[in-house]
Parts: sequence; C-alpha cells; structure tokens
Amino acid sequence: MANAKESQQPVRYVELVRVSTRGQAERDTPEIQRRALDALARRRGGRLIERIEEPGGISGTLPLHQRPDLQRLKALSDKKAFDEIRVYAFDRLTRAADPMERWAVYGMAQGANAVIVNADDSVIDPTDRVGEILFFFSSLGASDEAKSIRRRMTDGLRRTAAAGRSVGRRLPAGLTWDKKSGQWGIDENGAAVVRRIFALAAEGLSTSQIADHMNAEGIVPRDTNRWAASSIANMLRNAKFKGEYAQEVDGKTYVCTVPAIIDEETWDRVQAHMDARMN
Repeated sequence: MANAKESQQPVRYVELVRVSTRGQAERDTPEIQRRALDALARRRGGRLIERIEEPGGISGTLPLHQRPDLQRLKALSDKKAFDEIRVYAFDRLTRAADPMERWAVYGMAQGANAVIVNADDSVIDPTDRVGEILFFFSSLGASDEAKSIRRRMTDGLRRTAAAGRSVGRRLPAGLTWDKKSGQWGIDENGAAVVRRIFALAAEGLSTSQIADHMNAEGIVPRDTNRWAASSIANMLRNAKFKGEYAQEVDGKTYVCTVPAIIDEETWDRVQAHMDARMN
C-alpha cells in the first residue's frame, strides 16, 4: 500500500470520537475514547489532521446523509487528506442495517488509500482481502448488535406499556408519573386547564368559541402561543382525560387506566355536543 509511511513522511490520521446511546455514554464516554486515542497516538506516532467528534445522541445506525461526522470524513477522504482512520472501536464507524451504507464507510478508507485502526492497534487494510473480510464481519456484527438492542428496547417498552406504566414519552396534560412508585397522578395545574375546556364544551360552545375564550383568559397552551379550534377538538375527543390512556409502541396501542380528570357525565355531554355539531 503506497502511503505516507513509504515516503518517510509522518502518517496523517483522523480520529472519530462518538457515542450514540446512554449505555455507550456511560460505558465508553468520549473522555475514555480520547484517552485511548491519545495513547494510540503515542504508540503509533503520526500527525493528527482532525479529531471528528460527534456529541451523543446520533445513532450509528443512521445513513450517511444523517451522520455529520461521516460526511466530514467523506470530505477529507475525497481530498486524500489522511492515511489512517483511528477509532476507539470499529463499531464506532457504522452500525447501519443497509450493507451499502456500511460499505460506503469502507469506501472512504479505500478512496483515501488509508487503513482503519482501533484503540488496541488492530488494523483493517482495504487493500487486503483479509481487511475486507474483517470489516465485513465487524460491521455486520455491529449492525446485528444494534438490531438486538432495538429489539430488546422495543420488547421492554411493550412490557412497560402492557403493565400500564409510562413508556417515558411526554406525559399528557394534567397527568404525572412517579417512576419510583410506578403510580399515575394528577397535575392540578394542567388538570385545571383541561377541566376549563371541557366545562365550556359542556355548555355547548363550539371549539372555535372555546379557543377564543381560552386566549382571552390568557391561558397559554403547552406548545404554542395561542389555542386553535383543532387542538381544542383533539383534546375533547381524547379518552385519556376520562381515565383511558393509550400508548403506542412499534405500531401497537396499549390502553391503561389513569386518574380521570373529567367525570363520565361531563365526558358524555361533551361527546354528544361534538357529535351533534358534526351531524
């Protein structure tokens, strides 16, 4: 392989530092990766071209166009700006399910005539058939592990939702969730807003009239500056306010019992008014 070593020039290298999950962040923190790569630099020497560091939260399973770190690596590869790609572990490069995405990363090393080196000095050389095989199995294993992690997470969320517990997403207005005790409760501030809207609807006001009332009273919704008829209508049709909370996990809906903010009589009256207006 013709690279900088053969011309007696310092090896040019880029480093990738990234975590994609909370578990990785706790186990292989960016600081741990930096220390390992610094130790690797002391052993192998060379000239650092760039340390590409992506903050946690960007999954290794994402395609290239959603990975700013790999886009930057591709730009440097196109310029043949490095001789080595150094990573804490090979699975930090990609865990994409699509093999074409994985081979695109391999192609970055190949295009730059570079090798891939991890923190324990293992080397994948794209000019060597063995290197091709090593990358194939390491990236495939990383992809399979990512699939397994997603499957376990999804299974866990299904069990959580089926048990009537919060799956950790944003809570509905007026409800609370105590993770320690595993109990649903009522947020009285949010519940007061919900009750006010249902009270106006029970009087026979339209959703537009209710929105006007709420805006005039200076009661601001959670996500916008003003109430709209559509958001009022969605609230009035949502059974979670009468104690039936639906949580969706992987396309399946799980309904659990939560404290009712609206009593059955008010709920039925409001639904009758809504149905009459629709008809």
